Amino acid sequence: MKFKQLAIPTLVLLMICLVATGLLALTNRVTAPIIAELDAQSELKTRGLVLPGAVSYSDNLVTDAQSENACYRALDAQGKYIGIVTLTQSKGYGGAVRVMVGVDTAGKVAGVKPLILNETPGLGMKAQDESFLSRFTGKMAGIGLVKNSPGENEVQAITGATITSKAMTDSVNQALALFEKFGKEGQ
Repeated sequence: MKFKQLAIPTLVLLMICLVATGLLALTNRVTAPIIAELDAQSELKTRGLVLPGAVSYSDNLVTDAQSENACYRALDAQGKYIGIVTLTQSKGYGGAVRVMVGVDTAGKVAGVKPLILNETPGLGMKAQDESFLSRFTGKMAGIGLVKNSPGENEVQAITGATITSKAMTDSVNQALALFEKFGKEGQ
């Protein structure tokens, strides 16, 4: 009698779990390509935002399969090289911070947009505000992070979100290092 009392609920629970797992797998199979396409469209749109005037891009110049970074040479409508667009990643307070950065031919930051930012609401999420992102514009390699009174090639950290500010600065510095490697005209 006890066996029946345990077996029937156990089998019902097992069946529910199998059906739920199957439905989740099916949902993932159907939505994964759609999500990937939307991500690709978003990335392409963002490229134009971080490097205004760019209309076409090279293939990814970073060939290391282990690298989470990407670098694309950007051309304007006349086919003239105008800089690079990069995807870089650093570790923030809430996990990975993935950032797209545009760098012009002079090696200066043209624009910055976070693509993945899961930081503390009200603090770290301020890193996506234009008031913070604009602090990077015009900066060159070796950007420093300070809490007060930034110098010429320094960025002031977000109050209460130093780890996030450091992650953003590290990502932008990675982009500038990619410019040194791949962005020089004629390479």
